[in-house]
Amino acid sequence: MDIKFCGATTTHYFQKIIASRINKVLLEDLSNLAVPPAKFERLKGHIKTVVTQSKGWMFYDFPFKVQVHPCFSELHVEFIGSTSEGLSISEVTEGNENEELDLTAILQTTTATEAKKSDETRTWLEIQHCAGNPGFVLLKVHMKDNSEHWCGLSNIVSNQDGSINEFFLSPVAFTDEFFLMLCLRCSVENLHYTAYCKDVDKFFDNELDTDEEDDIDKDDALHEFFIVTQEGPAVKTTVLFADKEMSIQYDCSLAVQCSEWPSIADEFLHRNRVSGFPSLEFVKQLTSMGCLLVPKFPQDSKTQLEWRLSFCLVERELMLNLTEAQRKCYLLFKAIWRQFFCPPIGKALQSYHLKNVFLWECENVPLQEWTDEKMVARVTGLLQRLQYNLFTRTCPHYILPQNNLFRDIDQSLLFYAGMQVQTAIFRSEVVWIENNVLLFLPPHKSRTSLGRKLRKTCIMALKYVIEAMVSGCVKKQNENEESTKYGLSTEAMNSLRSELEQSFNKDMTEMLLQYINASLKHRPDNITRHYICSRADPKQLLIASKTQLLDGLASLANTVMNWGNMVEIITNLEVLETENLKEYGYNEEYKLTERLNLLFRMGMDDFGELRSSCGDENAETDSGDDTFSMYEDFVCDECDDRIWGERYHCKTCPDFDLCKYCYLTSTHPHEFEFIEEENDYDDDGEMGCKQS
Repeated sequence: MDIKFCGATTTHYFQKIIASRINKVLLEDLSNLAVPPAKFERLKGHIKTVVTQSKGWMFYDFPFKVQVHPCFSELHVEFIGSTSEGLSISEVTEGNENEELDLTAILQTTTATEAKKSDETRTWLEIQHCAGNPGFVLLKVHMKDNSEHWCGLSNIVSNQDGSINEFFLSPVAFTDEFFLMLCLRCSVENLHYTAYCKDVDKFFDNELDTDEEDDIDKDDALHEFFIVTQEGPAVKTTVLFADKEMSIQYDCSLAVQCSEWPSIADEFLHRNRVSGFPSLEFVKQLTSMGCLLVPKFPQDSKTQLEWRLSFCLVERELMLNLTEAQRKCYLLFKAIWRQFFCPPIGKALQSYHLKNVFLWECENVPLQEWTDEKMVARVTGLLQRLQYNLFTRTCPHYILPQNNLFRDIDQSLLFYAGMQVQTAIFRSEVVWIENNVLLFLPPHKSRTSLGRKLRKTCIMALKYVIEAMVSGCVKKQNENEESTKYGLSTEAMNSLRSELEQSFNKDMTEMLLQYINASLKHRPDNITRHYICSRADPKQLLIASKTQLLDGLASLANTVMNWGNMVEIITNLEVLETENLKEYGYNEEYKLTERLNLLFRMGMDDFGELRSSCGDENAETDSGDDTFSMYEDFVCDECDDRIWGERYHCKTCPDFDLCKYCYLTSTHPHEFEFIEEENDYDDDGEMGCKQS
């Protein structure tokens, strides 16, 4: 594609732009805020340790170890994305510095290949390309070792008579397993704070003594707290620094290695390149690296078994081999996008689209044209190419051109983004050439900033949750209670309420407090508890159960998971309320639908009221509301939770009731009576109480 056919500017205007020079202050800021690849080496090492541990772990005075899934026992971590390429710009907002890292954990226990035969001694994966979805493949599992474990991560596909059964690796099962693993490990990292908790010595049992040395330094990294959330195929982890005005996010995705170059991408080998970049020798070197397969299926998938081809390691090598002038042009191009085109919510024009646009431009513009003197012309050319892609609704992948990266993006969003790019071209002097504050973002523009108040609130909430977990376990040990009840103390609740009120209104503050308290509730069917039980040594599990470490760690992991989800929801709700999303192409229907989705994720109804199942135990319900009917004083005798809605009462036992969930799996020997959904009022209008 020739860029002269995709420009929207006149010849006179374009010549004037070419003669312009970038503001010196802007160039200095660009150099100062560009993150070098070697930054955060210590943190990167710590992240690698968290992700790749495979022999279980212990913290402080007890060796309660949780083994990883055998298929994940060997992982190799590679840092990818802009930070590893030296093409990331620090996000400075409200005096805070925020960074974002991307990494991929590559499975070492198996490999994928297009060949029909491979290693006969261990499990291998056969690649089957999807005809209707270029860039996506199916992974057929040929099991040799750990077959029972691979079965748990696969879907079985059979013909009608059942004579042929084939196993295909499931992206959903892989990402869920990986998410739970990292969520639990980050929860363990947060337990550094137990060193400051009252009665912490009583929290650990003498039965857990071990001759092994503690592998964590108590005085090291005590000011770091972790929250996690799942975002597509990646696990987003936010590191909060209690002693710094700083937060770091890293997105970690799981990948399977394919050591050979995929046949569908052979065009990249023989492509005619006008600029000579990359050279033929460099192309051969790149293709020898093969590719990765990440657990991500397309939006229109009918099986949800597809894996996406990823060339992130190849792209990293390409970006690391840019000239200094090319790097500056790309950084400026990215800064313009970040300030004006990057939507505050949703998935529209992303930085990965910019990278592909830039690589196509590098391939078509001779190397001698990339100079500091011609920087304005080169950035204008990038904007023109991007505008053409947006208006034609096509963004060909640089290595796999038949894969349109705009395929799943709403057309109206692409059109509005194209109009904004056109404005950046016509008003370039104001928008970026002479814009001294181009690199400094308002809070809502930052992808990683939690804001000073919200970050402080997160840290305080995590501290209180850990203290509640320790005090709850100690109380159970002292009083020999049958079940542990975790909850924030009155003092902690008041302090947290005061902190939240600085950032939120009264109604939202109460909702958040209830949400935090609800996540602390002990539930036997908690997914993280099941995960721990399935991975821990039985002997250690028994001891941990007696000392309440099992329930405490499960509750903390649940809170870490919920809090990560809640921070994302809070941020998006604020964007919906304060931002003019129409300029990005979002209509009012989108705003309404997205708000309802966010409220539902937070446990609220369509009107922003907390649903009964997430409310705190003392919450009162309207006696006339049949939708969220609650038996306030009836408790399920199996899960120890309050009964909401349907109740099943034992006809033989005078005081035995079950909720609708426990009733389905209960082994209680007697017959039950179903109680209709209605409030139990006596003749005087008072609520009847369950007698103990």
